[in-house]
Amino acid sequence: KASFTVVGGVNTKQTRFLIFPDWATPLYTSWHLCNVRTSIGSDFATVDVYGKTLSADKRGVVVGLNWDARTTWANGSFTYDLY
Repeated sequence: KASFTVVGGVNTKQTRFLIFPDWATPLYTSWHLCNVRTSIGSDFATVDVYGKTLSADKRGVVVGLNWDARTTWANGSFTYDLY
């Protein structure tokens, strides 16, 4: 299980903000929902989790869809498979 809170930084799609240790890196890529704080409340967004099927410099959790609405924070929690 992974949980995160991002404060600050950029909202650019595909920007990596979390790197797993090798033992915790999933094998396959998946996407998950998260929440972003907007100027009028909060909204849903996504994160992409890139696994071991990609090169090491691409692995981790990256900004997905709808982060352009984020004004302060993003947070989420998800469960993923290692194999």
